[in-house]
Amino acid sequence: MRIPRIAMALGWVVGTFVVAGAALAPMAGPGSIARAAPAARPAQQGINVSGVVTTGTGTCFPDALLLDCDGNVVRQLKGPAGSAFFAPYLNQWVDINAAEAQCAAGDSYLNVVTINPATNPCGPGGQQQPTSTPPVPPGQPTATTVPPPAGTITGNLATGRPIQASSTQSGHPPEHAVDGDLNTWWASLPGRDPYLAAQNRQWIYVDLGSPQKVQSFKLTWGDQYYARGYGLYVWGDWCRGWCHLGSTSYGDGGADEWKAAGQPVEGQHFMFYLVNPAYIGWHYELKEIEILGDGAVPANATNVAAAKAALALSEEAGYPPANATDADLTTEWRTAVNGIPTWLYVDFGTTMEVDRAILRWSAGMHATDYTLYAWNGRNWSAVHTQRNGAGGDETANFWAVQTRYMLLYVNRGAGSQVGLREFEIYERSSSGGGGGGGAPPPPPSPPRPPTPFRFEGRADLSVGRLAARPRIVPLGLDLPASDAIRSDLADFGTDVFDAVETLGLPVPGGARGSRD
Repeated sequence: MRIPRIAMALGWVVGTFVVAGAALAPMAGPGSIARAAPAARPAQQGINVSGVVTTGTGTCFPDALLLDCDGNVVRQLKGPAGSAFFAPYLNQWVDINAAEAQCAAGDSYLNVVTINPATNPCGPGGQQQPTSTPPVPPGQPTATTVPPPAGTITGNLATGRPIQASSTQSGHPPEHAVDGDLNTWWASLPGRDPYLAAQNRQWIYVDLGSPQKVQSFKLTWGDQYYARGYGLYVWGDWCRGWCHLGSTSYGDGGADEWKAAGQPVEGQHFMFYLVNPAYIGWHYELKEIEILGDGAVPANATNVAAAKAALALSEEAGYPPANATDADLTTEWRTAVNGIPTWLYVDFGTTMEVDRAILRWSAGMHATDYTLYAWNGRNWSAVHTQRNGAGGDETANFWAVQTRYMLLYVNRGAGSQVGLREFEIYERSSSGGGGGGGAPPPPPSPPRPPTPFRFEGRADLSVGRLAARPRIVPLGLDLPASDAIRSDLADFGTDVFDAVETLGLPVPGGARGSRD
């Protein structure tokens, strides 16, 4: 019977000290040193620190984190009542008095005794840590949403992209064919082939910046100066160079349309090889090249951000965050001037599994340094970081995550503000994407022949292929000229190196090494 009595006595003594400690705590003055929780080894007491309070994870399983002006975690924090103790101070600069302790991981944390809001000394731009600025997502962010238009967004992938041409007339550069303005045009030089008088061989190709899935093309010609005979090509490995997609000898000016006969074709460089002008010796004029597709969206994937509520740190009048999720490429969200760093997040309304995002930036207003985050129920978890972004339409692939909220945090931009035409987030699909669990996919099958494109939807106006193959290598490719191109040049009594000077072709990337 003695053992239970000893246990009861010890329990009474411990309880007495606990109650006494609780009773004495309110009597401690501002200058008193707080009592630290028992630690594995001695730790510093009575620490005064300052910083921004935010949620987050750490080695000591903290209730909150303390950040400096640069967004670095300086302390892990624990409160008397858990994470609820810090809720009134989230995203605020505070002064803290605390006792230091150590956790099982060997790192230190602070048992906070007092906490008081204070003036943020970080200056313009403030604190940079993404988790410190965006608020905890509310149940329903207040934002105006616009129903998406019927059908899928199919913007012109060629607009503003790099473009090259065989020749140009003063005042009518090839860039006019991808500027979105039908009042401007590219004009080639006039001429005729010395052996085939009806021909004036010219070319113009567009670099889409990354592989895109293309469904159709549209060419708007200048008045009278159009091509009767020309072909459409994509640069691809399956044919060791320019792969033929379609051609015609029945061009009649105006607007020509090419549509895929089957599945969309994937490629980055697309070229129109012009052979026969409307009249012998004339030149060509192209007002606009439109390359229409789905922006590299995987098949069967759904943009779960379309028409969903969006919230942002700031906005310019007339450019609300809802414009970034309205499925309309003619509208955009803009931050306030000098509004970087900034953030924007989307509420899907329910938990979704996503693995891909496409950011369609406004011209000259893209982010150069940004991170995408998913809300994991307690804090923002990074899924993708982009450095030195080039603008245009950027695709971000990441491991599949289940989340209701996706956030874009911009650290730097090309200018003083950021403009985003569309923030598209795609549901994970069996067609692939940024990752996920499970077994690895099987090896890819051999590449199929390029999808044929039909001139204005009519097979009878399309021909199998033009008499000659284009002899141009896209700029910037780290590939030597293919055997097929070398063979074509041999027909002219020259090789790929001499052709740069004699035929006026662009310098092929990587082709200057040797004459193999």
